[in-house]
Amino acid sequence: MKKRNRISLDDLILKVATNVDLDMEDLKSSKRNRKVSYARAVISYLAVNQLRCSASEVARKLRISGMGVGKCVDRGKKTLDRAEIMREYFPQV
Repeated sequence: MKKRNRISLDDLILKVATNVDLDMEDLKSSKRNRKVSYARAVISYLAVNQLRCSASEVARKLRISGMGVGKCVDRGKKTLDRAEIMREYFPQV
């Protein structure tokens, strides 16, 4: 089995927040603007599908519900469907 270069969930959150130009507090707040929504979708999708984190673990880190993470994963799949965007966060993909 191939060993993947793994990053932690915290590192992923920081990397996405930096790329989207968001403060960590904005990301973890109850805000629902476009930037925050996009960042949560990307983080949720990558954390669940690439890092194999549970939805509840992602929910605790982002301070949203587990059901919210599920919706974010669906949105993130549509956003990250293109290979060039995936390579931005996971170069080995």
